[in-house]
Amino acid sequence: MAETVLVVDDDHAVRELCLRILKTAGFQVLEADSGSCARQILSSPHNVSLVVIDVIMPELSGPEVVEGILPQQKGLKVLYMSGETRENTLLQRHLQDWGCSFLAKPFLPAELIGRARDLLNGPQRARAEQRAPADLCGFRLRRHPVSTKDYRAEKHRLQQIRTERAHVCGQLQILLQWSAELASQANRITAAADWTSLFVEQP
Repeated sequence: MAETVLVVDDDHAVRELCLRILKTAGFQVLEADSGSCARQILSSPHNVSLVVIDVIMPELSGPEVVEGILPQQKGLKVLYMSGETRENTLLQRHLQDWGCSFLAKPFLPAELIGRARDLLNGPQRARAEQRAPADLCGFRLRRHPVSTKDYRAEKHRLQQIRTERAHVCGQLQILLQWSAELASQANRITAAADWTSLFVEQP
């Protein structure tokens, strides 16, 4: 049976991207758009194996969510993700003492899948220590670095494509409705013409 992964991020586009990547890799996925929502899910019987959670969120930060949950769920694996480089004492403690791991945004799909499988399939503490140096575990270790500017530009482009696609689909729906109405009118005109022809004197 596939492990269940909870993705927590207040950014809808990032959350949707992570969900799609993890689904493709065969994981069962749940989502939360806030720290409080994540706490509710983790407190319910969903049998979550891994939490992929953003570090910086408006209401509760990722480390604050984990701080209240992990002591009660010892087997839960945690993968933090963030595009921020600011020092976070609570995050560092979780990485060093609790065996949590970290993935820098933006990341490649293979990086997310690989890190998730590493956490679920191997000793989390040993693997996290390899990936969690003082510079927030891996900003300098990523094989294919992508700038934050490029990531945001790509996300904006994808959002524009999604908006344009929705507009085109809406226009196609309208055209299909018009086509159906025109076909109906044509049928009525044909039927009326056939009926009228019955009363026309043949030469």
